[in-house]
Amino acid sequence: MRIDLRRMGIGLEDLGETISWPEAFDLINRLQVEMGTHTHASVHGWDFPATYGELLQQRLTQRVFDFLRGKDDDRVDVPVPWTAGPIASDEELKAADAALERRSAIR
Repeated sequence: MRIDLRRMGIGLEDLGETISWPEAFDLINRLQVEMGTHTHASVHGWDFPATYGELLQQRLTQRVFDFLRGKDDDRVDVPVPWTAGPIASDEELKAADAALERRSAIR
């Protein structure tokens, strides 16, 4: 938050002094929801800040890389600000595959 406030020309020592507490509260709330701020990234557990436009550019770049990749080429992953964890455990994936196989009309 200190970095974001400094970018606005405000220091932490200004809160409650030159900037009233209600205004400081509004500024901090805005920093939490505005993508591209360090505060937003920290609140959401991201590794670095990214704006909405930067995230869209990342997705477009990833799609272009995937489209142009040859069958024998390794996938190039464009960095995203969050760390991807497993979506499901191996057991859950096996159970979902088995359920899909049982219900599938195409055999």
